[in-house]
Amino acid sequence: MGWKDQYRLIGIEQGRVKTSRFGVVDFADPDLAVGMVKTLFESGLPYLELAPEGELRPPEEKPVKGPGNKASPRKAT
Repeated sequence: MGWKDQYRLIGIEQGRVKTSRFGVVDFADPDLAVGMVKTLFESGLPYLELAPEGELRPPEEKPVKGPGNKASPRKAT
């Protein structure tokens, strides 16, 4: 199940969009991480809407990192 099963693009054609969190995102790519698209939708990206099918299915949970989001493991103290 890909992101296109849960979200739809509105107001733009499929292609590259510059986002503040993830840089340039290519919405023509059917293999985008569902978690990344969900994050963009929840942050208010005006080009995404939740598809009726997406309301019925929980999104796939995968870690998502943007170019400015560097995750480092915590050291046990």
